[in-house]
Amino acid sequence: MWLEPPDDSLDDSLDDFLDDLPWAAWEAYLWQAIAADLLAAFRLTALALLLRLLTADRQAQTVPLVDQLAAAWLQNYGLTLVKDLNATTRRQLRQALAAYLTNPNRSYADLQQTLTTYLLAAPTRGRLPAATRAELIASTELTRARTAGLLQAAALTGLTVRTPAVQPPLHPRCRCHLEPFPADPQTIAWRWYTAADERVCPQCAPLHGQEVGEAVPAHAATSGPPNAPMTR
Repeated sequence: MWLEPPDDSLDDSLDDFLDDLPWAAWEAYLWQAIAADLLAAFRLTALALLLRLLTADRQAQTVPLVDQLAAAWLQNYGLTLVKDLNATTRRQLRQALAAYLTNPNRSYADLQQTLTTYLLAAPTRGRLPAATRAELIASTELTRARTAGLLQAAALTGLTVRTPAVQPPLHPRCRCHLEPFPADPQTIAWRWYTAADERVCPQCAPLHGQEVGEAVPAHAATSGPPNAPMTR
């Protein structure tokens, strides 16, 4: 049995109905509903790209902003691990560390050799061999300076920056680092990363990949490096 063709009047009624719908109002409503989400997604993407630029690796002829700020920060830092040395030696060590940070062509081995030379010439040398102490200073103080530089770089964005409750280095030779990520379009938060190898200490290992909570007031915070000098 053949079906009867549809009545053209139904099509006309449907067309009239659709024509009478307030499309402009609907379009405005839908745009308002999704605009905030689109803008938030754009800001998150832009912020993520900005943070990647801040933490870019050292390359030939390129000094990351974080390293530039870290080198400047070192000029006013007393170097925790060399308080037994005189002011001249401490200044030489700071300058060597800063020179390494601002010269992408300078190798880590060059830095260690320079630090060793200064330590050998120091009036007091401490209990550790100069080369061992040079490696200890380089690894620990570069971690400390880069953490400071990273926090300063994040502050330059003008966004809200959460102060991490714990910061590298947690101990001598700590090579952990923080990585920023956008908690929301207006806020920078932090994740902790270790060197992810067999030398990672039991205290740092559980922090790997974890978001670092915001710092509590200074009087309630705990600080001080744990006794784990050979880990990173």
